[in-house]
Amino acid sequence: MTIPIQKTQRHLMSTSLNETAWNLQVHSRDLTRASRSMVPASPGPDAADGPSRVDHIDQILRWDPTPLGARIALALSRVLAPLDPARSTELRNHAQDLAVAVGEKEGDPEQVPAILADDEWLVQGFKYGCEQAARWAAYFEAHPPTVWHGDWMMDLDGTYGTRASVAKSSDGFLPGLEVSRLGGDCEPTFGDPVPTFEQAVEIAETRESKWHRDNSDVE
Repeated sequence: MTIPIQKTQRHLMSTSLNETAWNLQVHSRDLTRASRSMVPASPGPDAADGPSRVDHIDQILRWDPTPLGARIALALSRVLAPLDPARSTELRNHAQDLAVAVGEKEGDPEQVPAILADDEWLVQGFKYGCEQAARWAAYFEAHPPTVWHGDWMMDLDGTYGTRASVAKSSDGFLPGLEVSRLGGDCEPTFGDPVPTFEQAVEIAETRESKWHRDNSDVE
C-alpha cells in the first residue's frame, strides 16, 4: 500500500519530507511487528512477566489524533484483515474516529489533509468532525459558558432570588443576571459584551442591585 505524503502549509509546515518519510518507515516497522503479534500463539512460560500481545497492539493505538495516525491505523487494519477480521474492523473504525477528531480540531471541511484525501472512509470521518465542531460552536454561541457567578440574593419576602453571573463568548464577556421564583429553574439574561472580565462582573452586580431596588416593596 502506498501512503501519499505531501508537504502542506497547515499540517506539515514544521516537518520536512524526509522526516515524514522517516516517521512512516518507523511506523511501518511497528505495523509489521503488530501484525505478527496478532497471530495466535501459545503463551510462553514468562508470559505473566510482561505485556500481552493485545497490550502491545493497544499501545500502538494510543496515538494522538493526527492525519498520520489515522492513516496508519487504517493501514494496520488492512494488514490484519486476513489474520483477524474482527480486530481489523475495530482498527478501521478507530482510524475513522481519529479522522473525526482531526476534523473537530481543524473545522474546515474544504481543507482535507492531503494524507487523508484519497481515502473516502477517512474523508467522511474528517468532514463529520468538521460538522460536529460547527454544531458545538453554534451551541456555545447560543449558550455561552459561565465563567463566574456570585451568591444567591433573596428579596425581602423570600419569593425571588437573584444571582449575578458572567459568561464568555467570542465577542467578549457577557454580564448576566439570573432571577428565580421560589427556587425554580431559570436562565440568565445577558447584557452587551464587554472586553474585560472585571467590567462584566461590575455590570452584572450593578444589574442585580438595580433589580432589587426596582422590585422592592419598601417605600
